[in-house]
Amino acid sequence: MRQSFAKTRRDEQLVIKEVIHAMQNFVSEDEGVSIIVFKPTSDKFGKRVDFQKVLEADLENAGFDLSKTIPVSINGKVVQKPKICVTTWGEHTATNDWSYCTTQFQIGILHRDTLDLMGNAAGQLGNLNIELSHKLLLDIQLSEVAHCSYQALNRINCRHVENGQAKPATIWLFHDSDNFQKKLETVLEGAQRQAERTRA
Repeated sequence: MRQSFAKTRRDEQLVIKEVIHAMQNFVSEDEGVSIIVFKPTSDKFGKRVDFQKVLEADLENAGFDLSKTIPVSINGKVVQKPKICVTTWGEHTATNDWSYCTTQFQIGILHRDTLDLMGNAAGQLGNLNIELSHKLLLDIQLSEVAHCSYQALNRINCRHVENGQAKPATIWLFHDSDNFQKKLETVLEGAQRQAERTRA
């Protein structure tokens, strides 16, 4: 993600190009959209990248008005809400302000460090000498990633339940794992996958 967002030429920012393409072709004018990106990287990773600023600038360059609002009915009263809500990971468990949004883009997802997960497992099991294989740690990490994604998508329209059924929502995920879908299926019964992952 950092490499893609750090590109100076817009035609080389492949991830953002995918988001813009989806916004232009699959999101209606009256539909609220939640977009989650990483917080800015620090200088220790090389060139500092402010994901949110880069994305917002490219969206505006593509013709999207980030100040646009849409009418939303809340408790029988119609109020104006932002059409496009761009925020960073960390807010994905802190607010329900996007609950009217029916589409969400998760552009990259937080990953806990495997050393952190090893320490966590050792503490929970009360065994500081525990040895976990790298394969098992990666599987635990992917479960944590799925949990993070699940928490984020529960901030939008599908958090509302009607007649025992979650309201519809579309989630666009950017993640490089063949097993990620399986992890999500355990908590998203009935969810439909409509597009296969492609590689930029």
